Amino acid sequence: MEPEKEDGNIEYKLKLLDLTPNRIERITTQMRYRCNEGGSECIYVLGVEDDGHMTGMTEEEYNKTIYCIQSAAQKNSYSIDQLSKTEVAENKHIYEILIREKNENEYIDVKVAIAGNVDSGKSSFLGVLTTGKNDNGRGSARINVFNFPHEISTGRTSSIGHQIVGYNDNGENISYRNNKMVSWPEIVKNSSKIISFYDLAGHEKYLKTTIFGLASSTPDLCFIMVGANRGVLKMTKEHIFLCLTLQIPFCIVITKIDMVKNNDHIMKETSNSINKILKSPGVRKVPIKIRSTEDVINSAINLQSNTIVPIFNISNTTLEGINHINTFLHLAPKRPCEHDNNDVEMYIDLVWSIPSVGTVIGGHLKSGNIKIGDKLWFGPNNNEYVQIIVRSIHCKRVPIQKVKYGTYVCIGVRGITKQNYHKGNVVVSNKNQQILCEYITANIEVLKSHSTTIKVGYQPILHALTVRTSCVIEKIEKKISDRDNETDNDNILRTNDRATITLRLHMGKKYIKKNTNILLCEGRTKVVGYIIDTSP
Repeated sequence: MEPEKEDGNIEYKLKLLDLTPNRIERITTQMRYRCNEGGSECIYVLGVEDDGHMTGMTEEEYNKTIYCIQSAAQKNSYSIDQLSKTEVAENKHIYEILIREKNENEYIDVKVAIAGNVDSGKSSFLGVLTTGKNDNGRGSARINVFNFPHEISTGRTSSIGHQIVGYNDNGENISYRNNKMVSWPEIVKNSSKIISFYDLAGHEKYLKTTIFGLASSTPDLCFIMVGANRGVLKMTKEHIFLCLTLQIPFCIVITKIDMVKNNDHIMKETSNSINKILKSPGVRKVPIKIRSTEDVINSAINLQSNTIVPIFNISNTTLEGINHINTFLHLAPKRPCEHDNNDVEMYIDLVWSIPSVGTVIGGHLKSGNIKIGDKLWFGPNNNEYVQIIVRSIHCKRVPIQKVKYGTYVCIGVRGITKQNYHKGNVVVSNKNQQILCEYITANIEVLKSHSTTIKVGYQPILHALTVRTSCVIEKIEKKISDRDNETDNDNILRTNDRATITLRLHMGKKYIKKNTNILLCEGRTKVVGYIIDTSP
């Protein structure tokens, strides 16, 4: 195995035979650190040395080791679940133990986006996970997860659907009972881990909605669905490209395997096309085909390394492979949350006007805590921010008094109306956070230009978190090109060129910070990069 890392939520232990109070106290402190690194859960690998050598342990050594771990977990109010037992030598095994915080008032919240080409079974897959009921082959499972009547009639998702699936300490899916969905408050009450799903549109004409969903939700993981009967299509490649651009770990889920059961050559073509794109120069990931529970555990442990892509084979009609998906989601790690301080920073993506309630805004709370009665700032609109007062808070349809960062939240506010909302609006807590950005300096790379050139005056659409606005390139500097001919000494960008550019936003000043990943789109032209400086 890889050598043990000092950070992260994976801990190696060769054996723990010292059961003195001082030793148990040290293990208790270390366990608390590993759990904090993993967002309230960690994995202990027993029988492995710090350098990764798998020595293994005997049954007697395991009993003493697990007693020490149980004592430490009891002091921390953590639960313990043995995931696997693998023989490495005669009478010697290594064990993988999941340790998770037990707290009735809190749960681990992991955000998972579902993307893929149209008709690849995304909404049906989500319907199967939330109801436990198999699909009839004509889309019966997806009816419960659509937002609008026209989506039900056409069978195509055109908005961002939001559903949750809950797991208890034993890894059981508790989102349904007798093939019927359980209410969200009940799922929240009984779950130690909740997966928040964002069902994205697959059709090409809704690509900007999919980009907005992936960029604004900052998911911990993305499932990219591929129909076994159709293989990798144009939009599949677009969604893989988006995950790479936004640095989101992703898995491939091959659906409809029941349709190609008697056509091995079609399944083989689909698998080969997936392997080819994952090993291509722009991706360079190791495909891991999931065949057993051990594969699931190893994939979950190594997912955040950004070097592997697990590949699941499932059927929404026969439910084949769904058990591996549930096990994987039970173990799926949460990405480390990058928040600098306790200042509130909430990215708005929806606003409602509800009778007898007033204005309700929904969005992803990236940092800080919000409680009822807080006075916050909403904007920017017309290059200014307005003060709002929090009247109510709901998280996963449950009314609460206070919410912490890292989740999607809806807050009822006073001080604005639905008409005040525009894409790119945020909620912040202090005046010194009120950014009004008009000029952006960014390091960029041209990925796909379709035989076109980019020069000063080029006007693409800028995507950055919840911001989607038109902009113009005002300056191109420090161009780096792989070509050596004379035409590449100019300030005109072509495929694979890299440069530092200055952008001016057209439609008013926006809330955009340094180090934000950006995507510039115009037709098939794709430019990616990150912001190194902003100015009003």
